[in-house]
Amino acid sequence: MGSAEHLTQEGAAPSGRALSPAAAWAVLALSTASRAALSVLVVMLLWALVPPAFGLRSTVVMSGSMAPAVQVGDVVVTRMPAPGEVGLGNVLLVDDPDHPGRLRLHRLIGISDGMLQLRGDANAAPDSSPVPPDTLRGVAFLRVPLIGLPLVWLREGDWVAVALASATASLLLLGAGTCRLLPEGGRPRSRRPPRAAAGVAAVALLAAASISATPPQPGWAAFSSKSASPPVVFSTGAFDCLAALPAVSGLPAPTTAWAFAEPSGASSADLGVPGTSTATLSGSYSRSSGSCLKNGGPSVQLGSSGRGAVVGTASVTTPSTFTLSVWFKAGLTNGSIPGSGLIAGFGSSPDGLADSTTADRQLILNADGSLTYRVGVVAGATASISTGPVAQDGGWHHAVVVMTGSLSPWRIYVDGAQAAYSSTSLSLSAYPAFLRLGADGVGSYRGSIGRTELWSGTAATAAQVGALFSAGR
Repeated sequence: MGSAEHLTQEGAAPSGRALSPAAAWAVLALSTASRAALSVLVVMLLWALVPPAFGLRSTVVMSGSMAPAVQVGDVVVTRMPAPGEVGLGNVLLVDDPDHPGRLRLHRLIGISDGMLQLRGDANAAPDSSPVPPDTLRGVAFLRVPLIGLPLVWLREGDWVAVALASATASLLLLGAGTCRLLPEGGRPRSRRPPRAAAGVAAVALLAAASISATPPQPGWAAFSSKSASPPVVFSTGAFDCLAALPAVSGLPAPTTAWAFAEPSGASSADLGVPGTSTATLSGSYSRSSGSCLKNGGPSVQLGSSGRGAVVGTASVTTPSTFTLSVWFKAGLTNGSIPGSGLIAGFGSSPDGLADSTTADRQLILNADGSLTYRVGVVAGATASISTGPVAQDGGWHHAVVVMTGSLSPWRIYVDGAQAAYSSTSLSLSAYPAFLRLGADGVGSYRGSIGRTELWSGTAATAAQVGALFSAGR
């Protein structure tokens, strides 16, 4: 037992000799790596194939119209939403109105006259054909990256890619089977290294299983790539609902909408229409992923160790009629707000670390927890209104500023209720500016800012503001 002759009979070493320690370690490493890769592939396949058994729908994406959030070959799992659950920013699976028998996977950007307006993230314009709600087949909530590529290659007749994928799978299977070349017991012969090897193998396999068993996060890169990719989806019924924006009756899609749902990075996609003002984060900031529950969504924390700011990349002429909605949570120092700071406003500088030469239409948090809305008018004068203390508790709050041109009144709403207004008519100044959060000449805000939306050209009603608050974060 254990002799060289016995090992040869067991097929341990083709040459009739026991493997050297170095060769045994190489075999173990190859076998472990191959098994880890196969484990990842198997679990990803399970994530793609098992959901239909539970009433969900798995879909293989066949085009790049949703890039970069969804890539060709990704498998997207969708589920039918509860009544009232669908919101702007959700990725929806619907019957394709332009190609009967096909499905379309695009993002909801608006609801008008009872019809759903969709757009692919990679497309410059909204879909030409709105769709009725009864064509909805699901809301995306899980993306399994690239696991459906073989089906894409088969459908497109890319036999070279199919052959390479088959060869790769075969090599992984052969690599996983090289453990049979190890000495009896599947271990190298030395005493201590075998225990270490077993530990390394176990950790590698456990890590592979853990990584693949965790639902893959959607890609939250800025939607800057524009193409005319046709929305083609091959069907096989959570995308993280953190990016969803509430749809409110009578309100169009916001012109700028930042959900801050990306897990990392210095930018946040603009989910509005036209969706061209990506948020750029600078200075002192960090991210919080949050959840889909009210007052627990994703956010950015600004100012914890110095000035932090968020600035849109698109310059706009400062609007005179608009609605600005911001969720915020003031940071406290020893139980008190550390000082005044900008929550949101317009400024002429695109640099978040520099103050603007011209800035107004600013919503400011004061040290006593009150809010001030400051407006610049012609000849360099300013006008403002303020609320009472509303944010001194360190909790999440919803602030909305509504202006209707130079007409009165102009208002601040806090948590769905009117908190301040002015009946003064204004002659508003107009200049090229950027939407800014966190800092711009009136102190640096310290705290968290969540979903931020701007409706340029639209003044929301009190009922619509209340609906925005009720929808929560």
